Formats: sequence, C-alpha cells, structure tokens
Amino acid sequence: EAAAIEMQAQGADLIDIGGESTRPGSEPISADEEILRIRPVLQRLSGRLTNPISVDPTKPGGAEMPLGGGAARPTDVTG
Repeated sequence: EAAAIEMQAQGADLIDIGGESTRPGSEPISADEEILRIRPVLQRLSGRLTNPISVDPTKPGGAEMPLGGGAARPTDVTG
C-alpha cells in the first residue's frame, strides 16, 4: 500500500498489483488464494490513488474480481 502511494508520488502512470509471483520456478497458488491476496490491497488503495490500477492475475477467476473491486484493467501475464 505504501509502495503504491510512493510510486504515484514519484510519477508512475499506472500502479500494477499482483497476487502471485511470475518468477520461473515459483510455487503456483490457487485462484482463491490469489483473490485473497489482491482484494484487500485494492480495498485499501481505493480512493487513495488518482492513478489507474492494473491487476495481473494468473487465473481466469482472478481477472473478474479486480474489475468490480476498483482496478481499471486486468493485465494477462500468462500470455
């Protein structure tokens, strides 16, 4: 949360939030866990940022929740 506010203050055009590491070899998590990680961050940032928020879910279900939760768009990181 503080990092997102600081990035905006430093001139970021977009704030991107992820709930699962895309690093090669990282342990995958469930769609439910991904949503549990993303949702509270979106809730805390809602109304605190003027920048659009992008969320990069790795599961199809993870792309639906952010759009209703304050994110401007999902970003497909799975290709």
